[in-house]
Amino acid sequence: MEERRKYPRRRVGCSTLFKGGSQALEKARLRDISRSGLFIETQVPAPYGDFVIVNLDAYDLGKDLSMKCQVVRNNPGNGMGLEIASCTDDNFLREWLAR
Repeated sequence: MEERRKYPRRRVGCSTLFKGGSQALEKARLRDISRSGLFIETQVPAPYGDFVIVNLDAYDLGKDLSMKCQVVRNNPGNGMGLEIASCTDDNFLREWLAR
């Protein structure tokens, strides 16, 4: 199958927090990330099309990041694929991914 992603993914495996819609703040595991999207492993993914706020902390990245993302793939019991709409520090994310 041909790869359709614009940017390569980086496998991560760090913890994260997300909040979307009427959901309370949820703990999850960040499986992978690129400049344009990420996949979060969670038993309770947000509905397809919803916007969520994802927070990554300095312990794993070296700097706190917050991203507004849209759910583009929803796998109940497994996780959700998210497209990044905005990030508190795009330059830092780009540089961190390039390391």
